[in-house]
Amino acid sequence: MADHRSLLVSLGCPPSISSSSTLDTDTKDSAAVPHPLFTMQGELKRQYCESFLALCSLQELQRQRKSRQLEGHNLEVALYQPLWTIEELVNSLFIVSQRHISKWVDKPEFIFSLIYKITRDYVDTMDELLQPLVDEAMLSGYSCREEWISAMVSSLSTYLAKEIFPLYVGQLDEDIASGIQSQARISWLRLIDLMIAFDKRVQSLIAQSGILLEVEDERNWSMDVQGAAVLFGAEEYKSPAIAGAFLDRLSSLIDRCRCIPRISLRSRFVRVAGAPVIQKFLDSVCLRCQEAEGLTASTDDAALIKVARSVNAARYLETVLQE
Repeated sequence: MADHRSLLVSLGCPPSISSSSTLDTDTKDSAAVPHPLFTMQGELKRQYCESFLALCSLQELQRQRKSRQLEGHNLEVALYQPLWTIEELVNSLFIVSQRHISKWVDKPEFIFSLIYKITRDYVDTMDELLQPLVDEAMLSGYSCREEWISAMVSSLSTYLAKEIFPLYVGQLDEDIASGIQSQARISWLRLIDLMIAFDKRVQSLIAQSGILLEVEDERNWSMDVQGAAVLFGAEEYKSPAIAGAFLDRLSSLIDRCRCIPRISLRSRFVRVAGAPVIQKFLDSVCLRCQEAEGLTASTDDAALIKVARSVNAARYLETVLQE
């Protein structure tokens, strides 16, 4: 584990965090500092992947050993452990974030905003980069997306329990002792509201995927189309960038079933996990065409191009899936 931590430091982990990150949490900041894992390459990337796989294998060996020791008990509960490699990433990142959140005892909304933004900004990196490694290590039942979110929430909960709650309890005790009602009770209620709101946002983050977020980004549909003609042939589609990106993500999702031993279960996984995502993409294509429908009657060039891009994306997706 010490070697793995040293390797993370050499990669530049954790990334720098600015307190200004709390200013806007409604949309992902395209200028946010990318996670070092996303930019690693060459020998360092090879070393990290090997270290990641080694830790996953060690964790699986420990799980199997514990399974033998607890045979006959409720193994599903007893055997679960957070993914060590994700925990290491979160622990170092949360230590850095404490430099900011320690200043916001009286402004807990900033604490929740910063932790949510960090969680959201890097969750797709965990999903895209680390999930294939987890699958390669044959660690069944682990989602890097869920592990990342869970570890961030757990770290925040621990911090609140140790640093924030005692202060608020102390303020309430002072109110009770003095018999004078101050802002302590109001602060408690406000903190509870913030926790509930944070929980709802995190739950929605778990339900999202990088695929669906890309579909909603208008920039991914902005590839130029020559005229409004629909082109045929897999190599000749003037499809927008979203089509290729979507297929890459879909392929990554389907690859996760490779560690499932039975063909029937792998087939079921593809149907259950892949079909809703494909349907979401097709629904987005249909919606874009409907949005332009009212404008096409007046031969608006922008509307025609929007429809052409959408149809080309759907045709390209259909061709690749058939192949």
